[in-house]
Amino acid sequence: MNIAKVVSNWAKGAVVVCALAVLVPVVAMAQPEWKDVVLKNGIRFGLAATAPTVEFYVRDPITGSIDLKTEELGRMPVTVDGERIYTIREVKTDKPVSEVLNYLKIYMINKLQEAKLPDGKGSFYMHNIVVDKYGKIIYCDIEMLKLEEKDGSIRTINQSGYDSIIKDAPSIVAQVSGKPVYAILDSTGRGRVPFIISKGQVSLAKTKY
Repeated sequence: MNIAKVVSNWAKGAVVVCALAVLVPVVAMAQPEWKDVVLKNGIRFGLAATAPTVEFYVRDPITGSIDLKTEELGRMPVTVDGERIYTIREVKTDKPVSEVLNYLKIYMINKLQEAKLPDGKGSFYMHNIVVDKYGKIIYCDIEMLKLEEKDGSIRTINQSGYDSIIKDAPSIVAQVSGKPVYAILDSTGRGRVPFIISKGQVSLAKTKY
């Protein structure tokens, strides 16, 4: 997939003056109603009733006023075909979670490099990473992929078509009392991954994720 072909302008001339990147943790684990269920690759995922939100300030290029904007991210999966998804704090894993998260981040950086985007700084959200009982990723949200160019304009990048990120990712088995379970790897409420593009080279910026 050539991401460069699907890059579009968003809020041309707007300047992001402060990114709060606030995620509202979702802890509800009750069985959702049918309206809160989505199908992905034949698997039925029950979703939390509410979604995490991201808040950020944007300066109007004409008036100079600063406005607070809020956007919702994908809701947290809580069940797989009716079975509970455990949080990372509730399970033991056969390898560090960072091994899988680093793979996903490097995958995205390589995709951005292929896009040949202009220099600037940006970020995306990588969260709701669910693994099955064999340790393979079966659900992953990559959202709000945006780039702020040097002139202050903001571009949003279409983030569809990431099936291979799931297929080729390393496995990580989660267990409770020695029994493999479904687990979500990023339940800390942090999913923002910042990056920078300098002289055409894309690299990860410092992050606590």
